[in-house]
Amino acid sequence: MSTFDKRVALVTQLNDDFIIGFKVMVNSLLKNNPWFDLPIIILDDDLTDQGKEVIKSRYKNIIFQPIDKARYEGTNFSITAPKLRCTYYKLDIFNIKDYDRLVFIDSDVVILRDIKELFSCVASFAAVKGYDAIHDIMRRDINSGVFVFNKESIDKQAYVEMLRIARSGHKMPDQATINMYFKNHITYLEKTFNVEKRMQTTRNFRQILNLAKIVHYVGEKPWQIKTNIREEQYFAIERRWNDYNY
Repeated sequence: MSTFDKRVALVTQLNDDFIIGFKVMVNSLLKNNPWFDLPIIILDDDLTDQGKEVIKSRYKNIIFQPIDKARYEGTNFSITAPKLRCTYYKLDIFNIKDYDRLVFIDSDVVILRDIKELFSCVASFAAVKGYDAIHDIMRRDINSGVFVFNKESIDKQAYVEMLRIARSGHKMPDQATINMYFKNHITYLEKTFNVEKRMQTTRNFRQILNLAKIVHYVGEKPWQIKTNIREEQYFAIERRWNDYNY
């Protein structure tokens, strides 16, 4: 059983299309983290009642948090690809009440090792540097698929300010906004906590790939039909996801 000195929860964002991703995330989380019994808060992007029942069948301690979409009125969605527009709503994590520490993990991941360290992290805001597959280097900005924040260390106006930053529109909405807001206050987590699938081809970071705690399936998802031939090169790393697809 987990023991924490603060109110701690895991958060992810879901619509019905990503429920299959959630099932794999939870299967792998519980398999490799038998201590985990914390609440999972779902940022509810118009889930159906049927979808909610499927989610609750996988894990009992679920809290559905409706997204306040009215807050995003006036946002310039036109600059963002249609499939990414829903990621603006990830910012609603910064408006969740009643918890001291929140760990966000995207639902398009597989968790391969113990990640208790994330739930014990005391940094104001902690995340993982993104990976540049073209140059095989780590970027300076963070990938927003995994991050931790402690609410007591963050200004109460953070949510309002991030909504303001997001309003002008971004190609990578939540990620750009979070990077801009926290740019001088990021504690960097080990890259093993957010290994993008594109690291399958790395030459410089093989050890990180081999020790991955969380593999993040950016781009087209393992459960989706491939529309880009370049995505087919990632079938090997997608087998790790399929191991937990039951």
